Amino acid sequence: MDALNEKEGAKLSKAVLESVTEPLTLMGMQLGDGTLIEKPTFNATFKDSGYGYGHIIGTYRGYKYVNHGGSTYGHYSYITVIPSLNIGVFTVISGNNYHNTNMWRMQKPMHIYMLDKMMGEEMWLNAENICTFPKPWIEEETEIFEGAKRGTVNVEATAVSPGEAARFVGNYSNPVYPVLMLKLEDSALKFEMGNSNGSVVEIYNKTDNEKRLVVILNMPTDALNLPDTEKTVAYLYYQDTTLDINDKIERVELELGLERYPFKRNHSTACRHLTLLIFGALIVELLLSYD
Repeated sequence: MDALNEKEGAKLSKAVLESVTEPLTLMGMQLGDGTLIEKPTFNATFKDSGYGYGHIIGTYRGYKYVNHGGSTYGHYSYITVIPSLNIGVFTVISGNNYHNTNMWRMQKPMHIYMLDKMMGEEMWLNAENICTFPKPWIEEETEIFEGAKRGTVNVEATAVSPGEAARFVGNYSNPVYPVLMLKLEDSALKFEMGNSNGSVVEIYNKTDNEKRLVVILNMPTDALNLPDTEKTVAYLYYQDTTLDINDKIERVELELGLERYPFKRNHSTACRHLTLLIFGALIVELLLSYD
């Protein structure tokens, strides 16, 4: 796989392709939907295990795959590629609610079915059981198959005071994701990351030492004038073992869906500049690859 499109002359080196499909951070359960498809419950294991530059990396029947999905109102897309076998599946479907967990449940088994067919493996999904997946393997609904649901704001949490909010103000970095920014605007703590932003409305004590901020997100795919009660809720977990309210929070973990990602406070812009240089180098190599 040395080129993206040889007919049009747009080529990427094998080294570049491999670099963007190598896992840079580990994942617990699968990104977004939290699916756990593993033996001996199922006939084969389909498991995401890491995340690279915009690619989810995992294994199916012992083969490394690269996949990702995306959605907006009325549209769902999902792609799975097994580079070593030069095979892949891409599906798009439509629906009226892009947070409907039944949508990903339809696409994932379709990909497993088509991958088995192309690989010449015995197909354990068919026209009868693919529509009831994950049944009959799992009879009852569990958290594993409930999907990434929108959170709800905890009414027992307390508002973030300007003094407390000042401890969080700053930029936080993760090797893979955009810089996470927390800033004060009109005495209110605001969240910004990539093309998403939101308001930090409450603090909720999870344990004695671990606490979390509650963030109501404004997502780029949200409908205009979407009420706060229907917006996506994210959480920022942090450890607070000090009694000094002037101490800055150094680390936070962003929880969105069923995943948590660690971020460390930036004391300089070096990390952000390095990320920009890496992506800049990839773009330059792509442009230079044109004949």
